Amino acid sequence: MSRNGRSRSRQLAGRVALRIVLIYLVLGVLWIALSDRALVMLVDDPVLLTWLQTFKGWAYVLVTALLLYGLIAWQMHVLAQANVRLEERGRHIARLNRVHAMLSAINGAILRIRDSDSLTREACRIAVDTGGYDLVWLGLVDAEGRTLRPVASAGDALACLDALCLRIAPDDPGVHVMAGDLHAGRPFVINEMVAVPPMDECHSRAVAQGFRSMAVVPFLNGPRLMGVLGFLSRQVPVRDGAVFDRDELQLLTEVAADTGLGLMIIEQAQALERSSRFDPLTGLPNRMLLEERISQALLRARHHRRYIGVLALEVLGLRAVTDSLGRQQGDRLQQAVAKRLLSRLREGDTVAHLGNGEFALLLCDLRMGMDVSEVADKLLEPFELEMGGDLPPLHVKLSAGAAVFPGDGESAPELLQRAGVALHEGGAQSHAGRCVFYAPEMDERVREYHGPGQ
Repeated sequence: MSRNGRSRSRQLAGRVALRIVLIYLVLGVLWIALSDRALVMLVDDPVLLTWLQTFKGWAYVLVTALLLYGLIAWQMHVLAQANVRLEERGRHIARLNRVHAMLSAINGAILRIRDSDSLTREACRIAVDTGGYDLVWLGLVDAEGRTLRPVASAGDALACLDALCLRIAPDDPGVHVMAGDLHAGRPFVINEMVAVPPMDECHSRAVAQGFRSMAVVPFLNGPRLMGVLGFLSRQVPVRDGAVFDRDELQLLTEVAADTGLGLMIIEQAQALERSSRFDPLTGLPNRMLLEERISQALLRARHHRRYIGVLALEVLGLRAVTDSLGRQQGDRLQQAVAKRLLSRLREGDTVAHLGNGEFALLLCDLRMGMDVSEVADKLLEPFELEMGGDLPPLHVKLSAGAAVFPGDGESAPELLQRAGVALHEGGAQSHAGRCVFYAPEMDERVREYHGPGQ
């Protein structure tokens, strides 16, 4: 107990003792003064008066003893109740302090973590280790806004969450009972789970595992429900029946809101990163990301004395398709080529879209430079693309140029540039379905074609 707590206890004990003494003193004075006067007025016989005064003395002792017992018992009861309230208040303050510490720790995690999966796991761990809850889970709403599923959890009895899927769409006939509160941004709280009919299988399992209370706190993205933090506790409810009271729910609402904000920041950062490093049409890496991966592959190739190949590819006839059938069909053609290249790529290799029907491939960890030719032959096989409607299938052909490390270049820009030179050697149409390898004399022909200074 703290010094302030001990001082308050001494003051309270002193007040109780003083109250008992004053009551006893007042009653004693009144008894002596009034009883003697009444006896003198009512009894004339001296012998009887003496006997009655003796009896009055013993009666006084008995009555005051009983009175003293009653006063002490009553004041001890008052004191015990006060101590209970102080202990409950102390536990409440300690619990709020833990939630404050949990809020601070989660905000710290939001500042340092840049991955949504890591943040959700860390938030649940902090809520259990620092917040003192027995089981914590974080759930996210699917893209259609119809279901809510856990994506991270911490604590014990995690099996309670197995296969948990809450239907939260208002128009769903099986919508969960807590959906209305969650969509409105209100926490859903049950302070005595055993007294409530089971809402779902998770509720039944939680009661079987000894959990007493639960709070599911939503976090929103504007008006849209984004996800929830769920807290389960085995703590016995206090006298008013509230484990999750108003003060605690206010703090938990802050925790959920900050966690949701952290997830939105990570999502926005990842979207920005993706837009700067991936092609929006095909979803493939763009030139910047491809050059980074080529540079990384070069470091490994130098260390392990291996070859790497860089292929530049062109979709033949793309401009004719766009001019005759429209931009949408031209985009569809490039997307089909991207999908086909991905399906035929080796694990660990990279295909990128450079725009305007041009693709590039990174082939890593080759034993010999000529291995590029074997891979290229599989990638360049023609295929047919169904155009739909009354249009006949489109016969798709690709051509390619290749540059190989270490002979054809020492850096990502060099290898990409020389693969492009090989691709356009004599015109890409002239070697449809074939791969042309870079040779130094090609640079001379390019300079002759473009003229001096180009």
